[in-house]
Amino acid sequence: MLYLGAIGDRYGRKLLLVLGMALSVPACLLAAYAPSTAVLVAARLVGGLSAGTAYPTTLALVTALWAGPARTRAIALWSGIGSALAALGPLVSGLLLEYFWWGSVFVFTVPFAVIALVMAIVYVPAHVNESTSAVDNLGGILSPVLVTALILAINLAPVPGKGVATVALTAVAAAAAAAFVLRQRRAANPMYDLHIAGRRVFWVAAVGGLIVFGSLMASSWCSSCSPARTTSSDCSANTTKQTPRRPRRARQQRPRPNKGAAEAGALRAQLSRRRDAGRPWAWGQRPLGIWPHQRGARRSSVEG
Repeated sequence: MLYLGAIGDRYGRKLLLVLGMALSVPACLLAAYAPSTAVLVAARLVGGLSAGTAYPTTLALVTALWAGPARTRAIALWSGIGSALAALGPLVSGLLLEYFWWGSVFVFTVPFAVIALVMAIVYVPAHVNESTSAVDNLGGILSPVLVTALILAINLAPVPGKGVATVALTAVAAAAAAAFVLRQRRAANPMYDLHIAGRRVFWVAAVGGLIVFGSLMASSWCSSCSPARTTSSDCSANTTKQTPRRPRRARQQRPRPNKGAAEAGALRAQLSRRRDAGRPWAWGQRPLGIWPHQRGARRSSVEG
């Protein structure tokens, strides 16, 4: 954002605003209908580039078009709308995911991007208080390296087995920060005036912004952890990798023994053995119910 904002101050803020809005439309559509994860990641990178192109130019246009109390009101309105939309975005996304497919989150933003593109072309003036000084390209390269390495180090810090990568990225971020500060002190046209950071007003606004946006990002990050499954200690591990639960095995119900069927089977087995042997029944060895006068008793006992 810092580098692209400096490019907008030099070559035209309206040009970068229109370019960012025009680039966000195909980026959102490509992300919504991405056929693979690689295409989705590439679409999100393009979307981040479009946002970085359009977002800083809006505040630069506010400071270029207004002065005095009007500028203060415009900056307050810009900050309020931006904070409200940043807080409303996760809620709307969650609502869309409850009823539609995941790509609807990206399709939902397309009409707003089109409206913003048309309004930027029609209403935003071109070439207003633009700078003629050269852009610090080296500082512009160091700033995204610093931010990217720092963000990746923070994201990989809670991931198991990524300790070496976290330390390496932290070292890269520290080296880029030192090089950026040194460059801004020695450059003829620095991208960022470090003397502004020495003012108390700057630190009041910076700390306030860190608290507000840090709380918003922390609440969004913690809301992704399910309290029913995780605790605060393994919240970070759950956001990176979800371990599926093993399905419970269904209890196997043992069939209850059927006494009547067992007795009938034993009777048939006994009759078949006697028949195969070819010997007559001995007295007292004939089972119950064989003699004619015992059939009624056998039937009544089975029915009982």
